[in-house]
Amino acid sequence: MKFMNMKRFGSAAMAGALVLSLAAPAFAATSTPAGQVTISGAYKDIPISVLVPESGTAQINPYGLPIDFTLSDTITKVSISGEQITSAPLSIRNQGATKLSVNATLAVDTSGADNGVSVQKAALSNEKGKKINLALQVAGLNDNKYAVSSLDTTLEDNIIKAFADTATWASAKSLPAEDTAAGTALADATVAKSASALAVLGASTEAAGGLITYGKDSIAVFRLSGKLNESPTKSVSGDDVDDPWTTNDKFAATVVFKFKPAKAASVSLDKATLELGTTANNSKTVSVVFDAGDTELTVKTYAWTVDPATNVVNLTNPTSDTVTVGTAGVGTATLTCVVTLSDDSTQTLTCPVEVNAAHN
Repeated sequence: MKFMNMKRFGSAAMAGALVLSLAAPAFAATSTPAGQVTISGAYKDIPISVLVPESGTAQINPYGLPIDFTLSDTITKVSISGEQITSAPLSIRNQGATKLSVNATLAVDTSGADNGVSVQKAALSNEKGKKINLALQVAGLNDNKYAVSSLDTTLEDNIIKAFADTATWASAKSLPAEDTAAGTALADATVAKSASALAVLGASTEAAGGLITYGKDSIAVFRLSGKLNESPTKSVSGDDVDDPWTTNDKFAATVVFKFKPAKAASVSLDKATLELGTTANNSKTVSVVFDAGDTELTVKTYAWTVDPATNVVNLTNPTSDTVTVGTAGVGTATLTCVVTLSDDSTQTLTCPVEVNAAHN
């Protein structure tokens, strides 16, 4: 009721102002020149609505033994096995109306390890100590079963199932942790930074009351993954002795996600127009410039045509990204390229062509 009262008050105030302006128009004295407008600009923080967990857990699991996670029915379990670093299911979710690209930083604190746990960026080979080759992995989900309300009881279970499925991680993007010596505090750790998007989160919609409905690609799962020595050793008096993993061996990885509006894929031509001569300068090339943006799209096909067909110009290599345009007469024509992307979407590009002796 208060809201309705405020609406009425606002309407009454506006009506009153309108009556006054009609009854007695007046203009305040000003020194601003006629036609001049001053526009003040300042930064204003615009929140990005993303659901990110505050913490997570991972287990050092040298033999990659199965670890079970229970679904919402408290009975059904899904298992993760074969992972020497086994993370509990984690996800990030776009709850806003803008598609977002996801970048991240990763730093590792090894100061809590009593037995010399360290991180090595290069793949492990014949290392003997407790070195871990560690990485953050992010995998975007894309299926209609995730396009549900945030209150849908199937959502959490489907995310856990996807997290446990090895196929989910086949196309995941990775951010390797930098070398980190044993006993390194977080403040002293070298921070790894992603150079390109680790995932793109599709937009969601918000209904009255704040209820979120996700798009089929609004959610990504993430984990820590790594390799380590199953049976580490250490040197004692010049001899290698067993140094088995214990509960004192630990690390703490800090992940900071960064989100920004995703850059869409784009195509363009490297020339806006083309001018050809009848004898000299009678052959030039035009190329398609493709930018994948934050997507993983590629170009599937290029299809060049000219109208009127072959009366003014002819084309060489009309199915490649670069076409050679040669003269076949005098006049004007329109060069067109239909670019088909890997998601089967198409974009049509055109370039006017003029052929006359003035361009020789």
